[in-house]
Amino acid sequence: MNAWLQREWANSRAQLAANPRLRLGVLAIPLIALLYLNLLLGDARNEQHQAITDLREQLVDASQLAEQDAWIERLDQARAQLDEQAARQFGKADSEAFARADIQASAQALLAAQNLEQIRIEVSTAGKADAASALIPLQLRLAGNAQGEQLYALIAAMEAGKPGYRIDTLNVQAQRDSHLVFSLIATVWFLPWSDAQ
Repeated sequence: MNAWLQREWANSRAQLAANPRLRLGVLAIPLIALLYLNLLLGDARNEQHQAITDLREQLVDASQLAEQDAWIERLDQARAQLDEQAARQFGKADSEAFARADIQASAQALLAAQNLEQIRIEVSTAGKADAASALIPLQLRLAGNAQGEQLYALIAAMEAGKPGYRIDTLNVQAQRDSHLVFSLIATVWFLPWSDAQ
């Protein structure tokens, strides 16, 4: 085996000595490898510089934001607006009994505003609290006679009221003398009793 290696080595040296282009090619291989390695290292260095520049910009932005006091004011304003919207949309009561009494009183006031008399009012017990929002639904049932304009104004007042009612079902039957027999079911949502203060 040693003789074969020596013979191949001697043969390769003879070819290199006889062919100047082959010598240049063999010398160019390490130079090409070094150039390629230099390009790889240059790309890696540029990526590192870009990453450092990005991190520096993020640090400057974060430092500027941390120095600003306006964010706390904006947070307080946003919370106040959300609380105001919640107060308009959802009812507040200390207990279920107070919530049911509030709904009863609100319904009587709405009916009186539309000059509706002899309307049956029923308020359900509290339903299961919504899993996502913890809001507690209660239903209001109204049944009786009304004229078309009165019924329309009643529904509009319920939906625009504070808290707002969501009309779930409305059944209307026509009667003589432009009277309508109606039954209405509406839902109103209350904040959890422990949160209502």
